[in-house]
Amino acid sequence: MRPSKLAVLFDKSYLKGEFSRKMMYGKTRCARQTSKKYKSRSGPPYPANDCCGLKRVGNNGATYVSVPNAKGVCRWTKKHK
Repeated sequence: MRPSKLAVLFDKSYLKGEFSRKMMYGKTRCARQTSKKYKSRSGPPYPANDCCGLKRVGNNGATYVSVPNAKGVCRWTKKHK
C-alpha cells in the first residue's frame, strides 16, 4: 500500500524507518553487502547511510546503531548496555 503523494510531501517520517521504506518502494534500501570491505570490519555489513536510525548486529556479534552526525552523514556506533 503506497501513501498518497500529499501525505508524502507533508510527512517526512517516511525517511526514518524500514517499515516506511517498504511501504514506499516495496523493498528496503538497507541490504546486506558481501564485498571485502563489509566482511573484514567489525561493524555490520550494511551501509550506515542506507540504514540510518536502525539497529544491526555487527560481524563481531555486538549490536550497533546507525546515527547521523552534525552534517547528516550516518555512521555505526556500538550500542552500550
